[in-house]
Amino acid sequence: MVALICLAIVVPLVAYVLVVRWRADARFDAVTALWPSAYVVEGISCDPTTAGLFAVGGAEASVRSKKGFAVAFDPDGARFYSGGRHVIEFLRLTWSEVESIGIETVQVPSRQATALELTVARDDGPAKLPIVIKATRGVSGFRYSSPVETDKHLKAILSLRGTTPETVRPVVRSETPTDAQASARGTLAPGVTSVGMTRFSLIAILAGLLALLAMLPFGILTWTGVWSPPGVFFLPFILVGIGVMTVGRMVGLFVPMRESAELRAGYTLSRDGDTNVDQLDPKTGYVIRPAGHPALTRDEEKSALLRVRASGGIGIRPPMGADEKL
Repeated sequence: MVALICLAIVVPLVAYVLVVRWRADARFDAVTALWPSAYVVEGISCDPTTAGLFAVGGAEASVRSKKGFAVAFDPDGARFYSGGRHVIEFLRLTWSEVESIGIETVQVPSRQATALELTVARDDGPAKLPIVIKATRGVSGFRYSSPVETDKHLKAILSLRGTTPETVRPVVRSETPTDAQASARGTLAPGVTSVGMTRFSLIAILAGLLALLAMLPFGILTWTGVWSPPGVFFLPFILVGIGVMTVGRMVGLFVPMRESAELRAGYTLSRDGDTNVDQLDPKTGYVIRPAGHPALTRDEEKSALLRVRASGGIGIRPPMGADEKL
């Protein structure tokens, strides 16, 4: 019975992810084949984007975008496509219609996300069209592009348009953080951190895979006729493997919600997170990258974490009202 329940949960979830991902990949490949020299991004349907498409392209553009869409940017402008393997163009903008391109933060389900915003000229006044772009990592659109990724998209599109990135308002500061900024301490939101949830999800999925792989030696013995165990012998491996993987995947689905809660609390724990807020050490809560400064590289993040944790907070004065305990 437990196995049937696990299968009833896992099979539909996996089928949904595969179908959504197949459709998105097919659409992306089809648009890339149509415009091989264009810069193609995968858009995510959300209220700010559908509202912007309604203002720019009308009801049809808004409706067609609701199952996902792709945008092809080239020297002539931007083309919006819906569908799967067979794509349909539902909106076309020339660069003469686009007054400006920038980066803005918009509200998406349960969190905030960084969007590429086009200001489109219209007879009744300019209209804002925020495009929330799917992250290069993640599955079936559950993750949004980080500010760093969105900035890279912006620079690539501006180069196609013929506008130099230097003319755009910078999203981060280039000066070195002061000692006070680098030694401040933030307050972590109560509950399990997004980093902890991500680690638990990965460990659970790996443990489930190991439980299923553990059946392999016994399966070989059974197949070769060396040993003939009863059928129920494999049941615990199946239950543990499927059950643990299901729990890990379900926890992973809530990571974006936790990241959004941390963002609302005024910080991020990811080096790919919003650069407009402080990046904190998930273990001690000390700032390792002040708000407004460039995202850290992997080596810089590692060095900053080692420095903060090695100091143990000694000689570092937390801000007024902060908890003095590590």
